[in-house]
Amino acid sequence: MKKVLLCLFCMVLLVSLVAGSVFAGETLKKIEATGKFIVGARQDTAPFGFYDKKGNWVGFSLDIAKEVHKKLEEELGKNIELEFKPTLAKTRISLLVAGDTDMQAGCSTHNLRREEVVDYSITYFVTGLRLLVRKGSGIKEVEDLRGKGLGSVTGTTNINALREMNEKEGLGIDIKAYDKETTAFMALQGGKVDAVGFDDVLLAGLKAKAANPGDWEVVGRLLSYEPYGFMVRENDSDFRDFVNMVLVDLIKSGKFYEIYERWLGPQGEVPFPMSGDYKTLLELQSWPY
Repeated sequence: MKKVLLCLFCMVLLVSLVAGSVFAGETLKKIEATGKFIVGARQDTAPFGFYDKKGNWVGFSLDIAKEVHKKLEEELGKNIELEFKPTLAKTRISLLVAGDTDMQAGCSTHNLRREEVVDYSITYFVTGLRLLVRKGSGIKEVEDLRGKGLGSVTGTTNINALREMNEKEGLGIDIKAYDKETTAFMALQGGKVDAVGFDDVLLAGLKAKAANPGDWEVVGRLLSYEPYGFMVRENDSDFRDFVNMVLVDLIKSGKFYEIYERWLGPQGEVPFPMSGDYKTLLELQSWPY
């Protein structure tokens, strides 16, 4: 009986190792073999990934992913199909780890906790946690929400930061978790919460796309620092380096800034001026050839 159990254990272990090795460190080979590059992306986080007025799935992150796709075709010397797969904050990591996506292109904060299960590209965007409230509400800082309702999104660094702050400072805020930013904003519009809290660029996107943008305002100090990177699978330095090479090339050539202007410039979908510190960070990450 012991020998049978031992054999079964070995078989399970072998299957697990084989399954785990299919994707770990093999993304480029997987893309070449399948002829498909699957990118996880958001559908409701303007300007990173959203539907425009014509119903097209577009955005800043999607445009950069398209540049990665072009370089993949050049590198592999063949046509590669680009597929965007819808993801949520709570599903983006599991889909990537399982091999259902090859890269997560959205608005994902790079932190050490996530580094335990996925890897990241260099930082391509910098933002921070703030609040969106109804104009004239009198709410200016998170402390003004004592005893009130605050909405945020499940699976984000934002909601973790808010919960930690709420507990540490004893604010007594009723923090409600929603599946995505647009759902949280609907709760705010319906009076179910008094504010929503996530990255200020996403708040700016919600305000810009609202029926009456003037009814809403982004308020308060930055409550956290949120550097965005493209998620890739753990233990796959070849593919991570490839993505980084594309980003560095885009920055050095100036194409990155053109894409930024298209979506976040003065005439873009969500006007969000690039700070001097942000531009310096991009340049510092642009390693020499």
